[in-house]
Amino acid sequence: MKHAYVVPAYGQSPHLRDCLRSLAAQTVASTVVVASSTPSDWLQHQTDAAGVRMVVHGPPAGIASDWNAALASAPVDADWVTIAHQDDLYDPGFTERTLASLAAVPDALLAFTDYRELTELGLRGKTPLMLVKHVLLELGFLGRRHISGSTRRRCLWFGTPIPCPSVTLRRDVGDIFDPTYGVSLDWAAWLDLCDREGSFVWVREALM
Repeated sequence: MKHAYVVPAYGQSPHLRDCLRSLAAQTVASTVVVASSTPSDWLQHQTDAAGVRMVVHGPPAGIASDWNAALASAPVDADWVTIAHQDDLYDPGFTERTLASLAAVPDALLAFTDYRELTELGLRGKTPLMLVKHVLLELGFLGRRHISGSTRRRCLWFGTPIPCPSVTLRRDVGDIFDPTYGVSLDWAAWLDLCDREGSFVWVREALM
């Protein structure tokens, strides 16, 4: 089971270097690619310093285009792809725990983990919004680790509680992000995937 991270890089994020370092520190190694429609000398320096490949696409056409291009930039032999957001950090066990959960569910379409919020003051405790998201997930999963069929829509009825940066997708899902959406395009994508055969897998650990 081969896995890749693709980081859609836009502009000059002050957190990109730390994001790439967190991906390099995984207990299970994966290919890491940076995909960008806004290449620059600064970004080239960041990718060179991290020892990762940069794929340039364009012209800039919005977040959906960037995310679809990121999926397409993953190595062709990758079975699973995580679109790692440039402002996020991934725990060392993220890849290992995610792939182990996917291996246990042969028909999986995607897997996602829980997360924590990190501010300049450190880790933030559970917020009301995070608690609401957890309740919404439980509406669909009802204590299970994976769900399929129509039950997948239950946790998406009132919005998406699935943390987009934690999602690992099958490499062959195609262009699932709709460019007609400027916001909530991840919610629309997960709803579209509910029309396909396969399971959603919840890794019940905060790993990013």
